[in-house]
Amino acid sequence: MGKRFCIICGRSEDEVRLVGETNICVECFVKLYGLVAVPRIKPIPRCRVCGSIYVGGKWMPAGSFEEAVRIVVEKVIIPSLKPSRREVGEYRVKSWRVLKGPSWTTLLELRVEARLAGVEVGEEKQVRLRFKPTICPSCATYRSGEYEAVVQVRGRGAEEALEKALGMLGSRTEHVLDVLEVKGGYDVYFDEIGAARRLARLISSISKAKVSETGEVVGTNRSGRRRLRKTIIVRLH
Repeated sequence: MGKRFCIICGRSEDEVRLVGETNICVECFVKLYGLVAVPRIKPIPRCRVCGSIYVGGKWMPAGSFEEAVRIVVEKVIIPSLKPSRREVGEYRVKSWRVLKGPSWTTLLELRVEARLAGVEVGEEKQVRLRFKPTICPSCATYRSGEYEAVVQVRGRGAEEALEKALGMLGSRTEHVLDVLEVKGGYDVYFDEIGAARRLARLISSISKAKVSETGEVVGTNRSGRRRLRKTIIVRLH
């Protein structure tokens, strides 16, 4: 039987360890397939008031950004990992770190180690984690009906444009009360009209969307003046 060679780098089995019957060396295998596959992680609801997050069908307290990320990594991301190929043996996440954050969209790096062709190998895997600003049921009982404006984002690419705009909103994300997915797009609720208009302008600058605004009287404020609630419609072309 002739000598085997890696079909990618050309090195022989005398120089490198080949993975099973693939005729690919360990180094090239990791570059080509990786060790684990990371499915797309759905946005994780996070209460903008108390910081708690919704995972595993229940709300869990997470006062800090770091604590929220840790819970998601342990409860959602790690359990969702799968071997990239059947040749990958036992694997584990040795460590993880935040590459970009804190933000509603955060980039993580996982250090994964596994057995492959009888040897221990490792790789860094990047995972995008998105938090969805909302209000948990406990906090909602105190804020019911208090929103001042809603931005209705409609059209193709609404999710991508909204996600990018929320990341650019900076400290004004503090005024986001909730983000609801609806037919044709998203509704974003605010407790401040200025922040809502800022989000609409950001989406428009990203996608060249058409923006329109209407208002309705919903009562009076403490000084007796009429209280207006704004609806800002952002239509993506």
